[in-house]
Amino acid sequence: MLFLVRHGETEWNLHKRLQGQQDIPLSEVGVNQARELGLHFQNQHIVFEHVYTSDLLRAHQTAQLITKGMSISKFTIESTRTFLWGA
Repeated sequence: MLFLVRHGETEWNLHKRLQGQQDIPLSEVGVNQARELGLHFQNQHIVFEHVYTSDLLRAHQTAQLITKGMSISKFTIESTRTFLWGA
């Protein structure tokens, strides 16, 4: 089974700013969103074998929070970054 997850909210998302490839961290809301999704997966007994993420901080933070406590392989793939919007 394949799950595609977008990163949690950032301050720039909140203010409707395009982030592009700027390395913006998760906001407090984004951290809570990722934690809640991780708990949802755990409650549904969904266990991951691998996690693939871009090299941007917000993606890493989201993946870490969702898979907290799981022993899994994590891979960083730069080509999964969002579009470069001139930033």
